[in-house]
Amino acid sequence: MSELKKIPTFSWLVRKTEALKRKDPAAYADLRQTGTTNLIRGCLVRMWCKDAGHEFVYRLYAPKNPTNAYASLTGHQQGGEFYTRYKLEFTTTQYRKRIQGWLPVSFPNGVKCEATTPAIYFNADGTQAYVGHWNGGRRQRGGSPDCDCLIVRDRDGRLLADGDSGGAYSKERLDVLQNMHPNNPVDLWHEFIPGAVLSKLDWYKSMVPPELDNHDMLAEGREIKVSKVDEPVWNEMRVKTLAAKVHSEAIRLTKAYPHIKIAMIPGGPFGGENTSVWHDDRMSRFSGGGSVRNPVVVGRDAIGEPFMWLLPELVLYWVAPRSETSHKVHSEAQFIRVVVPPAGSRQLLRTDNLSSLSCTYRWGKKNTRALEMNVLHRRHAIERAHHQLLCYGAGNETDGGLHQYGRHRQPGMTFGTHTLDSLLHNWDESQAVVIVHEKSDSRAHRENHDLQAARPEGIFSHIEERELVDSLPLC
Repeated sequence: MSELKKIPTFSWLVRKTEALKRKDPAAYADLRQTGTTNLIRGCLVRMWCKDAGHEFVYRLYAPKNPTNAYASLTGHQQGGEFYTRYKLEFTTTQYRKRIQGWLPVSFPNGVKCEATTPAIYFNADGTQAYVGHWNGGRRQRGGSPDCDCLIVRDRDGRLLADGDSGGAYSKERLDVLQNMHPNNPVDLWHEFIPGAVLSKLDWYKSMVPPELDNHDMLAEGREIKVSKVDEPVWNEMRVKTLAAKVHSEAIRLTKAYPHIKIAMIPGGPFGGENTSVWHDDRMSRFSGGGSVRNPVVVGRDAIGEPFMWLLPELVLYWVAPRSETSHKVHSEAQFIRVVVPPAGSRQLLRTDNLSSLSCTYRWGKKNTRALEMNVLHRRHAIERAHHQLLCYGAGNETDGGLHQYGRHRQPGMTFGTHTLDSLLHNWDESQAVVIVHEKSDSRAHRENHDLQAARPEGIFSHIEERELVDSLPLC
């Protein structure tokens, strides 16, 4: 009787992860943190992905030993094919026969320290690929297969191996090995972005304003007063209209150029009970120079404590070939990141005629002494959304000034006194714009371009023009 195998490929795990995220969000959260057995029966699987700034990898564990991985799986794409690389990490003492069921290798006589033992290698469908051997490692060290790397072609599950297999697939295998790199955008190749929603309806749902008292917090003389404002945190229709215009422009472009993809990142509350231990809600795969999405103050409660919100985003992205990147050794993501502001929010308005680049005080009246010292004596402004949503005005040239010294705030700066006040977008005058972070070519990756306000109509026209020029014949 042949051995029963359940050998996952990287592509299969990604698709199963998407289904898990859709059907069982709690198990999906476990997959990213402590691991879950919902993907492979009898095997604990944990996923690390790009939004935290490291390699996209699945690790397989025995359910009773969730600290020492038996194997790790990484992915690759080349020539239209997806591949899985298996790295077996178990030590001789860690090895148990039951783990063979989900590995592309079995050991009829077990494994031994610093000794060669027989091994049978399998394709992903459980059929035998070839009979070879396993090189046992030293004490408390992992061993290695007779070929230097286990590569599986995801489409048909064929194991591409040299060694005792005779090297039938050596050319294809060698090409894959030479082009594998941990910084390759594997998640984008699979169109899998952990922080994105799978439906535009879910994206629009995240734009419904929360039900808050939405109190304003004012400093008058030496007395801190709180005034109640009976209106929504932002104008839902205006926000959704902005988002719909951006989404429409993106859809039109992706239909003309299928290699360009869309990711929709939902908005949501941040802080307190809403903050994940792993900060997954704040991470951004498309950080563009920063590792997180900045929450903004969209309202305050009765004692002035801020309510912070992560704004919805739409990202247009594609994967540039290595020849067009700044690295030359791995493929690189290029993208345009569009942030939808809380249009209609009172928190976008300057209420004190101070520059948005003034020093701010975020927290409310729980610490009355800190509030008095910072707001009344140090002349810090009560933080509002416009302090965080700093961007150049539409049509103003970005020169890196906002990134270089725009964040060096000073207390009590009257609007107009800072060098950048005349160049930054004025939310008091217009809220019918979105915020754009441009990282659409290798030059933008080398240079730190500042955020810029833009009207959603024709927002991606320069990408369309570039694609058209690139498609023209050279002669």
